[in-house]
Amino acid sequence: LSRRPDALAAWAELEESCGRVDRARVLLDATLSGCGHGSSDLALRRASLELRHQDAELAAVLLERYANDAVDLASKAVLSRRYARLCEDRLHQVDKACQSLLATWQAGCRDVGLLLELTSLLVRFSRGEQKGSTGLPLRQSCLLFEEALRCLANDAGATPSHVEA
Repeated sequence: LSRRPDALAAWAELEESCGRVDRARVLLDATLSGCGHGSSDLALRRASLELRHQDAELAAVLLERYANDAVDLASKAVLSRRYARLCEDRLHQVDKACQSLLATWQAGCRDVGLLLELTSLLVRFSRGEQKGSTGLPLRQSCLLFEEALRCLANDAGATPSHVEA
């Protein structure tokens, strides 16, 4: 049982539902540092535990760490996207959201969802829809959006001319 991340995650969920949140934290942390190391599912569960208990800042710290430590680019994309959404929606830290998504893209992750999320965020940010934002060049957002369309076209087997039509 102690070598099965899914069983340990279920145990942590049971502990939380019984009101033993600290025990759930310990179980998830131990699993993430042991047999479940690198699991994006467990990382999301751990961060979600903090969100359910009203600690968005700790959830953000955890997600950022898990995203930065992720070796697998697919996991890195999932965790970075979740971190960025948390930064923008709950913490109102658009700069951190942009930095995370850009860093993941620059690390070599070519996830189309990541690129579309980054592009959308940059467009909103460049228009100054976020309070206190200094804005980024709209041109940069447009270039990223064009790249997203190329990626989508390549994934669908289409040529860029099919996308433009």
